[in-house]
Amino acid sequence: MNVSAAKLIYDVGPQNVVNIAKNFGLTTKIPPYMSLSVGACEVIPYELISAFAILANNGERVAPIYYTKITDHKGKVLEENKPEKVRVLDPKIAWLMTNMLKSVVDHGTAFPIRAWGFNNPCAGKTGTTDDYRDAWFIGYTPKLVLGCWAGFDNNKEMGSGMTGATATLPFWIPIMKKATFNQLKAGEDVDADFVKPDGIVQMTVSQVTGYQRGGSPISEYFIQGTQPPLKSDSLKYNVLPSRLRPGKDRFLTVHEKKE
Repeated sequence: MNVSAAKLIYDVGPQNVVNIAKNFGLTTKIPPYMSLSVGACEVIPYELISAFAILANNGERVAPIYYTKITDHKGKVLEENKPEKVRVLDPKIAWLMTNMLKSVVDHGTAFPIRAWGFNNPCAGKTGTTDDYRDAWFIGYTPKLVLGCWAGFDNNKEMGSGMTGATATLPFWIPIMKKATFNQLKAGEDVDADFVKPDGIVQMTVSQVTGYQRGGSPISEYFIQGTQPPLKSDSLKYNVLPSRLRPGKDRFLTVHEKKE
């Protein structure tokens, strides 16, 4: 449902999206265009996987390292790399993003993960570009992040129907199963869910209106103080960007100034 992403980037402003992407460790040129909401730029796969790890790490970014330690034949440490953590996201926002991405695995495009027997806590996102040229899935548990990409180096089309779920889940699932099994053998708790931080509240809202009242109730999570109101006599809350709502200026972009 790209409409939601399009509304959101119009709401917060594309430059703010670029700023967050840079804070998440993406180094490629990302132009501040509205079309970013549907993926109109290219990034480096390992950087994107590292960015998803921020959500698993409760908002802390850890720069990727390829080895942790080198020793000689006597066990003397010749070189050692230790992870460096930098907080780039509020833990509550990271947890809410993970909670949404769990729905992708449990009920959405990545549901084959459950159908094929991977039942551990997991969140992730599939992706498919135009004409099925690229397909990917990045999924993560509280301890592991794995990203898989399918496509041709010459940008050739893979063929109709080669979506992120179809092309990448068949090899994401067995790899993650094996990795999780190794964790289990090492004595780790692979059934532990993502830890919810303080300041998150759960309430029932309407899938139709987005408010507390309306049809098709569903249970959702919110950061304390951001819960939707009881009801409204218009749909302006859902339709108009916050910059255009009377008295709502908290999402001004970096290019705008308050009068």
